[in-house]
Amino acid sequence: MAKKASGKRYAKAIFELAVAKGELERCHSDLKKVTAVFREDKFLNVLENPKYTFAAKKEAILTQQLGDISPLVMSLASLLVVKGRPASAPAILQDFEELLDRQRGIEHAEFTTAFPISEEEQKVFAQKLGKILDRQVVIEAQVDPGLIGGFRAKINDLLIDGSIRQKLEALKKNLAD
Repeated sequence: MAKKASGKRYAKAIFELAVAKGELERCHSDLKKVTAVFREDKFLNVLENPKYTFAAKKEAILTQQLGDISPLVMSLASLLVVKGRPASAPAILQDFEELLDRQRGIEHAEFTTAFPISEEEQKVFAQKLGKILDRQVVIEAQVDPGLIGGFRAKINDLLIDGSIRQKLEALKKNLAD
């Protein structure tokens, strides 16, 4: 949990700095580059190995592999290496992209149904959710047979539960009272 929270903090910090400097798109592109390099096992093993000094890691990987990237992103990459957290780069990129989408008026919804739905049905649900939120919604479809029927949509802290399972549990509670 602490690693996820720190990743969100790193993403929020670099996002705010990128907005302030007007380098949002460049930082996004450079974060993708850093994440790609940090995902490669041969580089990750060197970056996480305490046997190598920071100067050696910086020269061998940060400078040579990343090349000319934004100073903001280079600082973040260096910080991740110093803190021993280069493996958290993908999570930071994901959080950064969520902030970027939110700024663009796009929300992501975890949309769960009891059975798979088609692309066309996903578009219809995305449009309906978009009208409710007054934003564009992108659905990340999931399947949970335990819902029995209906759907459950989670958008940030908002949960819309129209599942049969939830209705049965509510009915059970009402009958018990």
